Amino acid sequence: MPTSGTTKDELRRRVYEAIDRRAEQIIGLGERIASHAEMGFKEARRRGWCARLSRGLVSSRAPVWP
Repeated sequence: MPTSGTTKDELRRRVYEAIDRRAEQIIGLGERIASHAEMGFKEARRRGWCARLSRGLVSSRAPVWP
């Protein structure tokens, strides 16, 4: 969590590190979305996949995929 002493550069570095730690999962999500096209704005599966990945980014104990 950012504190009042956290600089913008420090926060940016921490975000990049978090992305790097989860890069494989983020790329996997993109590949999964690309291979399962949904018509129009009816993206129910994608919404669920993104929500699970987001929960996994916040809590390392939350499962990413069912």
